Amino acid sequence: MSEYTYSIITAHYNTPGLLKEMLDSIPDRRDIQLIVVDDNSFDDPCELESELGSEVMGRIELYHNPSDVHGAGRCRNEGLSHAKGKWVLFVDADDILTENAFEILDRYKDAAEDIVYFVPQSLVLPDMTEGSRHRTYEKLIKEYLKDPSAEDMVRYRLYAPWSKLIRRELLDKLKIRFDSCCWSEDVMFSVKAAYYADKIAACADPVYIITQRQQSLTTHVSAYKYQVSVWVYVREYLFLKDRLDEETFKKVAEWPGGKIVRALMGGYGLPMVRYILRLYKKYGIEIKLKDMGGEYIRSSLEFLANRR
Repeated sequence: MSEYTYSIITAHYNTPGLLKEMLDSIPDRRDIQLIVVDDNSFDDPCELESELGSEVMGRIELYHNPSDVHGAGRCRNEGLSHAKGKWVLFVDADDILTENAFEILDRYKDAAEDIVYFVPQSLVLPDMTEGSRHRTYEKLIKEYLKDPSAEDMVRYRLYAPWSKLIRRELLDKLKIRFDSCCWSEDVMFSVKAAYYADKIAACADPVYIITQRQQSLTTHVSAYKYQVSVWVYVREYLFLKDRLDEETFKKVAEWPGGKIVRALMGGYGLPMVRYILRLYKKYGIEIKLKDMGGEYIRSSLEFLANRR
């Protein structure tokens, strides 16, 4: 049996001050393994150790992205290769955990489920007002807690790796790892983990706080990154279509036309639309207006609101 209950894995790039704040939100306990994987922030790795200081270094295992290609996915995969805990919890370097996070997490340390989802919170920095990034997660989890038939939406629509406990044995046994792409690297990881999880659970008590900053990665989506996200969407679509029954697939799969509408809303232009159509044709993905549904309209409005 592992000496660790939790392996907390953080991918870090050039924000040592925020990383310290995140680590300060985690209690100093012997059953918590703190793994930080730096995405080669400095030419000399010792510079980060100096920035963090001896007190922080005494609490963490620090590793470095072993490749020449930047990316949170590569860093998290490196962290997973060192993880020893029963449960894995991913925490972004610029986010924090709630004050009572481990009082809540400890309720589930002996759970039989493979994944436990928690409602997150979000804060806008620096004014500390409530953000918007948690709302979709909150809605889906609370709907599931009220109605267990909504389980599939939790499994296949909560793409972020954070705010959930994942049984490490599941990830290692099936070799579930993150993509190495620069964007949407967590989608297939989360979808595969959810698909292969025997049982899941959810909790309305928040353990995770997402921070929103103008400089954060999620506020800037280049045309190239959007193109990558489309390719990841195609992989997700095909993965689920091949494995889920037709009714479940129609319920959880995002309408294919959404990527085209959002490409136009995002200002990526006709070249992006042509790219998407060529990709859809190659993999036999059809756009049917009757499949659009009200859920797509709602999510599109949220997408527009979050870009402002």
